[in-house]
Amino acid sequence: MYKIKKISLIEKTSLLFLYCGVISLFVLMTTNIIDVISRAFFDRGIIGAMEIESLLLTIVSFLSLAATQYYKRHITVTNIIDLCRGRTRRIIDLFVYFCSVVFMFLIAWQTLKQGFNSIDGELITPIMNLPIAPFQFIGGAGLALLLLVLALDFLKSLSDLIADRDALDISLK
Repeated sequence: MYKIKKISLIEKTSLLFLYCGVISLFVLMTTNIIDVISRAFFDRGIIGAMEIESLLLTIVSFLSLAATQYYKRHITVTNIIDLCRGRTRRIIDLFVYFCSVVFMFLIAWQTLKQGFNSIDGELITPIMNLPIAPFQFIGGAGLALLLLVLALDFLKSLSDLIADRDALDISLK
């Protein structure tokens, strides 16, 4: 019998954002290839290709962050952490997640704030006159989702630390 995996709303949203990022990456690479071929054969590239590619790159990078954190597929440097065991390691994890949540909150907040400021100031790209605010909102949404994933990781780490303390209390009795 097959076991059905229950997928949380945050996981579904992370995957949706990731797929949007993958599609944006495909469009980015296609635009780049067409631009290079156009330069080679026609001595002229696509007008605004660099702008399009840079805006698509923001979509790719910001929308893939939450899924990367959710599935723990990021690069970690654990030279010092590997020396720690048990409770000490859980305390370090808790501290790192706490700092990550605080900093990600500030970054997401400022990114969304910048998006609202860009709407008021009508900030646009120099060549194609594309508005920048939607891309700042996309980045802010990706960062906000990453914030939620980090907050869940923080709560799980806190739960593990409390469970470790409770297990320690039981074993000492």
